[in-house]
Amino acid sequence: MVTKDDLVLRTLLSTLNLLADRWLNLTRELKCIEKKLKELPQSSATQLLEQFGVGPYAAATLMVAAGDNPQRLNQGGSRGAHNALWTVALI
Repeated sequence: MVTKDDLVLRTLLSTLNLLADRWLNLTRELKCIEKKLKELPQSSATQLLEQFGVGPYAAATLMVAAGDNPQRLNQGGSRGAHNALWTVALI
């Protein structure tokens, strides 16, 4: 006979297993995205990467901001680009 506590425990374990599987899948996806993110500036913005303090993430962010549609740019600027430039300046 299955008690209420057994049912709660099995449900909890099942949920934890689902969350663990999801975490592992997201970790694999993140590694794939990071690899592609590093490849983009290496193939398209080598001069930018040669600048001191500019890593692949900052370069990719700046490439996205520079390639944005100029007719739709926010007059306040790009938060991502500002953050990338701030990071480069700190380095």
